[in-house]
Amino acid sequence: MKIGIEIHQRLNVGKLFCSCPSDMPITEHPTMEFERQLNISKSETGEIDNAAKFEVMKRKKYEYISSSKNACLVDADEEPPHNVNPDALRLGLKVVKSLNAKPVDELYYMRKIVVDGSNTSGFQRTAIIGIDGWIDTSMGKVHITTIALEEESAGIVKDKTGKRIYDLGRLGIPLVEITTEPDIKNENHLKETAEKIGLTLRGLEGVARGLGTIRQDINISADNNIRVEIKGVQDLKIFPTIALEEIKRRQALGKLYGKIKDKTNVEYMSKMYNLTTVFKDTKSDIIKSNISKGNSVFGVKLKEFSGIFGTEIQIGRRYGTEISDYVKHCGVRGIIHSDENLEKYKFSNEEIDAIRHRLNMNVNHNDLFVLVIAKEDTATCVFTRMKKRIGILEITKETRKANKDGSTSYLRPMPGSARMYPETDIPPIKIDMKYFNSIKLDTLDTRKQKLEKLVGKQMTEVLIRSKNLPIFMKLVEKGYGPKITSTILENTIISLRRDGVDTSRINYEIISEILSAYDSKRITKSAIEQVLRDVGKGIDVSKSLQMYAPIKEKELEKIVIDNKYDMKKIMSK
Repeated sequence: MKIGIEIHQRLNVGKLFCSCPSDMPITEHPTMEFERQLNISKSETGEIDNAAKFEVMKRKKYEYISSSKNACLVDADEEPPHNVNPDALRLGLKVVKSLNAKPVDELYYMRKIVVDGSNTSGFQRTAIIGIDGWIDTSMGKVHITTIALEEESAGIVKDKTGKRIYDLGRLGIPLVEITTEPDIKNENHLKETAEKIGLTLRGLEGVARGLGTIRQDINISADNNIRVEIKGVQDLKIFPTIALEEIKRRQALGKLYGKIKDKTNVEYMSKMYNLTTVFKDTKSDIIKSNISKGNSVFGVKLKEFSGIFGTEIQIGRRYGTEISDYVKHCGVRGIIHSDENLEKYKFSNEEIDAIRHRLNMNVNHNDLFVLVIAKEDTATCVFTRMKKRIGILEITKETRKANKDGSTSYLRPMPGSARMYPETDIPPIKIDMKYFNSIKLDTLDTRKQKLEKLVGKQMTEVLIRSKNLPIFMKLVEKGYGPKITSTILENTIISLRRDGVDTSRINYEIISEILSAYDSKRITKSAIEQVLRDVGKGIDVSKSLQMYAPIKEKELEKIVIDNKYDMKKIMSK
């Protein structure tokens, strides 16, 4: 097993090619909406990239939403890109320096063809800014091939048959892409390497934090050196599982291909039959709803394939799932096959028997049937691609999607060199070595040392991995106590969230106002949690602070006397 990773880290310093902010990636009130359909053309090499060809075959339309607060004409591809954001370039060079890499002499932007709708222009702008880096790990050095500064894609809002909706708020936010050599030796080393690079990046001011701001792609090859790229891994905990599940998939498919090979030496797949009349009185909701939309039920027989589609190849995934993923680009949600539990579709025994009869299946039930609910041309596409996939009989180079349980799903073919060509709208940028050498690093180690002096070792390990670190540093720089600040951010707010309090209402300004009230003795420490709880309920922070202001001794004496020492009445005051 050989493993390498690509880490994509978002930067929070404004967008890369315009003046829009980078901290408002989600559109709350759209003020701009438009629709596009993307096509492909040949690159400078005269070739069409396989991955781009695959996306265009889906024949999808793309709708885009945004607001004037988080996107502009550059994002809509109605205006040329502006000059490269100097803050993004400087921070990118900090990343180069922190990973022991060398800056390039001159920076050239390239266009990477992307026609899945995630870029309005049909390409992503990317430039290599550093090469030949490395990090130390417990199993030796992991070398870093390249570091690139590129633009983030648009965020998917909704994906449905025939159309995908994107939010432009995320498009154009700068990313650094870090690509390692295949020096990672096993699944645990993979997790260690990703964490080490991630923590190194988090030591740099301006690097974005929070869910979705960093994602990793894992490249794995094994005995036959066929590389698979697993996209979008975010949770470090599942890194080892993903590596092991990919090896499990290869081993399972290897055994399965041995069984399939004997069956595909002859004509094993029947012609396609229209089976719609079998379901004229069906109780299956999925069949009824699709027929009402004008679709039909089509089926084929796979001779002596019974049990093959039901073979597990990964955790929670079978060979039939793999085939289903491969044909989805034809415009269907998937396939139905007889190795499944057909009760979940509410098929009756009479319907199953009728399918077997119409397809002339083996009476010993050694044959398999596969159904698809679609228009005839779509069904033809599904069964053509299914037969092609079954007939490959080898592990293929491909891009796969990481699932939450550690399994992976087929996405598209592996892209090649045909997807790149020079960017003509952005001039080259020379990297001055004097400028590069003048860049000072606040490294992870130095940041840890500073934090340990402020909050101790235990809280330092929490903060260094927390999205709240920039807020913590900002509040401490404003003069608030580091220990009480870290307790609020990493203990109190988390505890309130677990209690069901809407902590999204609690921001930097709210915490700053509460800490100011505490420092000026307008509230006690014990009141802080209650004020935060009130804010979560929608109560104005100023009003809550007044409610929990400490009572002066004379006022307390008056309340006690006026209520004749009745504790119930006193406490109600």
